[in-house]
Amino acid sequence: MARSPTARNSAIVFAGHLLTAGLGFIAVLVVSRTLGPANFGLFSAAQAVILVVSGVTDLGLSVTMVRFVARDLPVDERRAHLTLQTASGVRLAVVVLIVLLSWPLAQATVRWGLGGQGSPAFAGLALIGAAGMLALNFQVAIFQAYQRFLRLSAWTVGMNVLKLALVAGLWWLGWLRAGSALVAYVLATAVAVLVAWLFLPRRFLRQSAGPGERRTILAVLLGFSKWVTVGYVAGMLMSRVDVFLLAHFRGLEEVGLYSAAFQLAMIFPLLAGALFTVLLPHVSQMQGQAQLRAFIRRTLAVSGLGLLLALPAVLFAGPLVHLLFSARYAASAGIFQVLCLNFVLTLVTQPLSTVLYATDRPDAMAAVAGLQLALAVAGNWLLVPLYGGLGAAWATVAVTLGGGALTIGLAWRQVHS
Repeated sequence: MARSPTARNSAIVFAGHLLTAGLGFIAVLVVSRTLGPANFGLFSAAQAVILVVSGVTDLGLSVTMVRFVARDLPVDERRAHLTLQTASGVRLAVVVLIVLLSWPLAQATVRWGLGGQGSPAFAGLALIGAAGMLALNFQVAIFQAYQRFLRLSAWTVGMNVLKLALVAGLWWLGWLRAGSALVAYVLATAVAVLVAWLFLPRRFLRQSAGPGERRTILAVLLGFSKWVTVGYVAGMLMSRVDVFLLAHFRGLEEVGLYSAAFQLAMIFPLLAGALFTVLLPHVSQMQGQAQLRAFIRRTLAVSGLGLLLALPAVLFAGPLVHLLFSARYAASAGIFQVLCLNFVLTLVTQPLSTVLYATDRPDAMAAVAGLQLALAVAGNWLLVPLYGGLGAAWATVAVTLGGGALTIGLAWRQVHS
């Protein structure tokens, strides 16, 4: 029996994500083993700055653009192209603004993002990396909206091959430090942004607009994305508040131990991200509540597979961490076990969040993200000073459980209302 387009696209994206994650993980292993926990903690804090700044300044535009372009392409290609044009102009302006502010904001980034460690030049480079990541994430969204998943996978794999090559070259020459590793990552992102234009559909750039048409589209995008923006800001802060509070309360060595465990457990967010990439445009085209209810039931039914995937990793956490990261990261094993539990839960919650976007309820997702941010700040503030990285891991589980329960309830209510 022929596989459905969604299953085929999921397989392509997951294979690409898996290869990308494998290459990225090898690069992380080289960096972590060479730098040691403290300097790896500084590098990881810079990566957290890149993730948070690029996520917050996304303004919810990537998800909003995918939602409308994927919906309009089959029925009104001209409007889809104008939507993409308008969103691209906004994104370019924000990227330029971040680059211009990278040096004025560098000292504040050192204090609040890097735990008071690192130089202003290092922090400024992290902010420039955030601008590059913002541009790259928007290009991912374009691939996603057009459902060009094979091109997307090939492109992301190529970027990570370059990143690994740069890191390996620095290691071979004996030049691998926290700063040079950050340069390699930022440079790989910049090259990927430039190369993407060889793969991206570009017909939308030639679409002409009538008087006031772009303003009307922009108003629609902003009207939808205001709640997505709230959710994105809360979600990005929530996703890395653990790292920032670890750096503040326990120092960069604890950040390094936690980040090693986090990277090792990334197989589960990898799968969840692949599902979200494929399912958002697919669910956006569903018609009627019956289809959405069937989608929710299928998602819940397959969630048990995640538990089976996590079991071997949890049982052999100690030897695995020792083998991959060395004895200096032995304390990461317990953190890794807890994070595996957390990330299995995301296999359920992230696919179901597409239902709320597809039914024009970004306000509901903003409520979920707001709850999760409150839980993340409270949980990490209470547990990190006492238990360090292990406390941060358990706080993350609490965040996912709370947000997941609310997401499932809201999605089920939405398709039965």
